[in-house]
Amino acid sequence: MAMAIMTIILGALGSLVTTSEQSFQYTAGYSQVAQHARVVNDRIAQSIAAAKANTVFPGAFVVYETVGSYAYPDALVVWKPGGTPANPDGLPLFSETVIYTTKSGTPNQLVEITASYYTSSVPALTSMSAWQTAITSIKKDSRSTIIKLTDLLRTCAPTSSSSALRGALRFAQRLRPSDADITAYKAQSTITTKWTDLAWPQGIVGPNFGMRQSCVRWEFQLAPTPTGGVGTVTTLPAVPFFGSACIYYQYAHP
Repeated sequence: MAMAIMTIILGALGSLVTTSEQSFQYTAGYSQVAQHARVVNDRIAQSIAAAKANTVFPGAFVVYETVGSYAYPDALVVWKPGGTPANPDGLPLFSETVIYTTKSGTPNQLVEITASYYTSSVPALTSMSAWQTAITSIKKDSRSTIIKLTDLLRTCAPTSSSSALRGALRFAQRLRPSDADITAYKAQSTITTKWTDLAWPQGIVGPNFGMRQSCVRWEFQLAPTPTGGVGTVTTLPAVPFFGSACIYYQYAHP
């Protein structure tokens, strides 16, 4: 009788230990991704806050990569010169930029890349194919400086099981006034929309300049990695995180 009672008690204690271990792994895993997310969000937001912008480059630019018929906006280029930019009123040099994207061949890593050796100007914002080629080259070049921000990025196949895995990362940019608004204003043969009528944030505009807003938003998903032990949790749901940052700069009347 005593042995039977002891067996029941030990079985209950074993279940309790297993549950406690799984609970610990669950909590530790999500604490880890929360810390990684704070690092990622702070790093990107600080770069954007320190960005340089002018009428031809709005401080940051989102680069898409096309797979099949789908576009994946998973690279962000920020103009962050260390001092006075080489072309203050023109396009930045690649050496003056910071790139946030996934590491080449390691899609679970979100990295920060600088290419001090790349002294050519960036392409025009309308030439996405040239941007794609340049970003791919920089990601693979051994001379690039790569800082790992997290290695917990969730990965998945974008179109089919045979497609290369991609990190769950997405950037989006909004300009106020938009490029389309400014282009339409310039194209007017008869002035029907005034310069001051464009969507200037908080209405900050004068006859010669307007205060333009460049806002970047991003989303990424991190997958917790539980530690081993009694009753190991092998999979935990990925967690989505969001961030945003804006800069304001003078945009000259064309």
